[in-house]
Amino acid sequence: MSHDGIPLNSGTESKKPVSARVKAEVYDRAKGRCESCREKLTRSQGEFHHWGKPRVTPSAGTVQFLCPSCHKTYGHAIKVVVHRGLLRKWKETTIVRLPVRKHPKRIRAVPAKKPMVKKKTAAKKTPAKKKPAPRKKTSKKSSRRSRAWFVPKT
Repeated sequence: MSHDGIPLNSGTESKKPVSARVKAEVYDRAKGRCESCREKLTRSQGEFHHWGKPRVTPSAGTVQFLCPSCHKTYGHAIKVVVHRGLLRKWKETTIVRLPVRKHPKRIRAVPAKKPMVKKKTAAKKTPAKKKPAPRKKTSKKSSRRSRAWFVPKT
């Protein structure tokens, strides 16, 4: 606790465990991928994060399947203590949740309802590049004559 009586470890309230049925439903919904960065995981590699109120029984709507790094970043490590007026006699302490930032790869807070498929577009025909006109060949004599004015005669 802080000196003001505010608990600093607010993420450690007793939460009800996630049942095996809910875990199976969430894992099937996520199709074995982290619901944040979409990394492929087995059920034992991933972690189930309950983002509802601590005393609410976890259901499929309040549980996410996350990889360990996303669970650490967006699950439990998002609680920060902010001190205002550090030099004042009385400090104001509040607990703030960090906003969810973009994951280094890509982020989807909720899995897409439809699988993402690239649409095929009709290929545009580009006009062929025109070749430059061929250069006219000049004979050696004409090129010598054109340079004859500055070549000293012997």
